[in-house]
Amino acid sequence: EMIETHEEVTQKLQKEIFSLRDKMQTEHKVAKKDKERLSQLIKELEEKVEITKRERDKFEEKLNSIQEVVKHVEKLLDDSKRKHKETQDELDLTVTKYGRQLKKLTTEKNEVDEKLSTRSKEYKELLVKHEHTIATIDQLGHKNVIAGLIACLPS
Repeated sequence: EMIETHEEVTQKLQKEIFSLRDKMQTEHKVAKKDKERLSQLIKELEEKVEITKRERDKFEEKLNSIQEVVKHVEKLLDDSKRKHKETQDELDLTVTKYGRQLKKLTTEKNEVDEKLSTRSKEYKELLVKHEHTIATIDQLGHKNVIAGLIACLPS
C-alpha cells in the first residue's frame, strides 16, 4: 500500500499543478493590481513634479522680478547719494563763498563805521568851533548862509 499507483501520483501532481496555477493566477492578479497602483502613483508623482516645476518657475519669475526691483532701488539709492553729495558740495562752496563775502562786507562796514565816527567827531568839533558864528548868522536871519556853510563842510 505504500506504493502509489501511477494514477494516484498523476492525480496528486495534477492537484498540485492546479493549486500552483491558481496560486500563480492569484499572484498574477495581485501583481497586475500592484502594477496598476504603481502606474497610478507614478502618474500622480509626475503630475506633482510638473506642478512643482511650474511653481518653481513662477517662484523664479517672482525672484527675478524682485531682484530687478532691488537693482533698480539700489541704482536710485546710488543716484540719490551721488546727487546728495553734489548738492552738499555745492552747498559747502556756497557757504564758503558767502562766508568770504560776509567777512569782506563786515570789514568794509567796520571801516565805514570808523570813518563815520571820525567824521562825526570832526563835524561836532566844527560845530563847536563855529557855533558862535552860526548863532550870529541865525539871529540875523540868514538861513541860506547857514545852509551854504554846511554844504561847504568836508564830506
